[in-house]
Amino acid sequence: MKKSKVDQSTYAFKLKQNIQIELKTPQQLKAFMSENLTQKQIKDLVKIKTPASRKMHLSQEGIILIDVLGQLKTLSELELNNNQIKDISAIQNMTKMKRLDISSNQISEVSALKPLTILEFLNACKNKLSTIDALFELNKMKELDLSENLIENIDSLANMVALQVLKLNKNQLQEISSLRGLTNITELYLQSNKIISIDDLKHLKALQKLNLSNNSISDLSPLQSLNQLFELKISNNQINSLRGIERLENLNKLEANHNKLISLKPLKNLYLLEYLELDYNLIFDISPLILLVSLCDVSLQCNKITSLPIFPQNEILYGINLAGNDVCDVNPLSELSNLSNVNLQQNQVIDISPLEYMELYNFNIIGNKVKSASKFNPSGCMKFYLYQDQQKQTKADVKFYQRLKAISSSQTVLFKYTQNQRRFYEIQQQVEQKHNKIKSVCQFQAKQLLKISNDDRSCYTDDSNCSQQIDNVDLKEKFQLVKAHIINKQTIQIQKLQYAVELMMQVIGI
Repeated sequence: MKKSKVDQSTYAFKLKQNIQIELKTPQQLKAFMSENLTQKQIKDLVKIKTPASRKMHLSQEGIILIDVLGQLKTLSELELNNNQIKDISAIQNMTKMKRLDISSNQISEVSALKPLTILEFLNACKNKLSTIDALFELNKMKELDLSENLIENIDSLANMVALQVLKLNKNQLQEISSLRGLTNITELYLQSNKIISIDDLKHLKALQKLNLSNNSISDLSPLQSLNQLFELKISNNQINSLRGIERLENLNKLEANHNKLISLKPLKNLYLLEYLELDYNLIFDISPLILLVSLCDVSLQCNKITSLPIFPQNEILYGINLAGNDVCDVNPLSELSNLSNVNLQQNQVIDISPLEYMELYNFNIIGNKVKSASKFNPSGCMKFYLYQDQQKQTKADVKFYQRLKAISSSQTVLFKYTQNQRRFYEIQQQVEQKHNKIKSVCQFQAKQLLKISNDDRSCYTDDSNCSQQIDNVDLKEKFQLVKAHIINKQTIQIQKLQYAVELMMQVIGI
């Protein structure tokens, strides 16, 4: 059998700190090139022949020159992101390229990409591009990221009919008429430009995600034909009406913060809407939301809301942010059985007793007129924010916070009490975070408690007065006392261990 000739060429790689690696066989080169070279800190490739590998990763290497890469004509994937590259002319010979990442460099022109006619993925974000005319022939492109550049004209994109994802955010765009023929786009990101009109978007009926935030848009009517739209972001514009999105029956998420919105009537039939953000508008009536049975999380911070409607059919809403309004009555919130996160900061609330038996996870009523929270006893509240000024705190409120420590040891109760800074007095730390440090101590103490329980049955009782007895003793002096209200023998040890953890956390100051 005839022996194949062995290639005697030397493949040399010059690394930082003047280190040089020589690979004398194609097999060694293949093994070297098939790895991710991120950690090898390559500065320049001095001499190299086409490797068997079709992929190369040279991210975050401080590379300046890539001239020798021009010999790698069979590469199909190349990552050169996060370097210091200015010139990419060496890439023009890589006509087999399908995926190219040249993001976060110092590239100012992309004419070298013109021959790469089968390119499907290009990430050129965070460069210094002002013109992209060379991309006109790249009609196989499916995903293109040109965000955070200096682009003003996108006429060269009109031929990219296969595009599915296009990112042009943070450029200098004023008009987007070139996009009207790109009917296969499903995700379009145009935030942080200078766009005024979006009339040309009405043809993009395959759109599912659209971001138009931080522009100068005032009219949303062109969007009414985009009935596949799933996510829409239009914050920081000049919008005073949501008219145009009432037909977006598949809309799941809407962000329209920092606009001039007054009415929510166009939303009343968007039954699949789950996430809604309308902060910093002029909204005063939120009754159109009562029929949106899919709503999970709503933020209406800093509007003109004075009263809340009853949400009779919503059983899944878990979060509502009404900070910075003029709400007085919180009774309607008590009808929301799944509610866990409530922010009523800076309102006109006086009485929070209607929410007493709700299993709230996070409850913020800082900046209200609540007289006293001493009778408020939420069963599952982990974070409770009442006063920002310690001087407003009453003895009854202090007792309330002490009582909150009886909740599950895996939860946290926080008390906001400093005058100027957002610092919290921690009544109880999370066991998950500190468990490793106190595990052995707690186990030992639990055994001691169990031993005490065998000797002194009077420490434990099944009667309803147990919790009252515990409230009347000093926990530090009566360390042997375990948690009240024992249900049966199977739960006795678990509750004692849990209470031991709580006590130990206080004793050792965690």
